Amino acid sequence: MREGIPRDVALKAVTLAPAQMLGLEKRLGSIEPGKDADLVVFSGDPLDFNSTVEQVFIDGILAYERTKDVRLQRLLEPGATSRPAEKAP
Repeated sequence: MREGIPRDVALKAVTLAPAQMLGLEKRLGSIEPGKDADLVVFSGDPLDFNSTVEQVFIDGILAYERTKDVRLQRLLEPGATSRPAEKAP
């Protein structure tokens, strides 16, 4: 969108267009009755780099919830590092 692509075209480029290229548009790529219920819920606009994944549903079943992600909570703790602590000899 930064280069002037319309928002709806950018959104289709990451949803419906790939499904169409793979011939799977009858099952995937948009939210419609009868299609697979694989959804990602973002904290904001899905095309905004600042948005985070809040929930993921696969086949309509909650598969991920950010508030219950223990690994993420540990990483976000003050003083946390991305590398595991080394063991003392």
